[in-house]
Amino acid sequence: MCIPMGRDQRANTTRVLRLGAGVRVGKGASASRVAAAIGYVLDEPAFTANAGHVAQMLATEAATYPNAADEVEAMVGSTPAHDT
Repeated sequence: MCIPMGRDQRANTTRVLRLGAGVRVGKGASASRVAAAIGYVLDEPAFTANAGHVAQMLATEAATYPNAADEVEAMVGSTPAHDT
């Protein structure tokens, strides 16, 4: 469930909705409306399945694509020592 209030939250909410991984509730929603939205998402198997697909996609991207630290290390040509 998403309650967008500013910054990038509206764009993130749009992604969640497009991917079928959740619902949007207005920032002025009552506690009972929020509870109903949570119950709806938890009771609808499609949301769980779609969220699982998104999680799998993100995990694959994290394992496959370089992160910001990798990019910086490549730019400076060194890899820091790791503590063991």
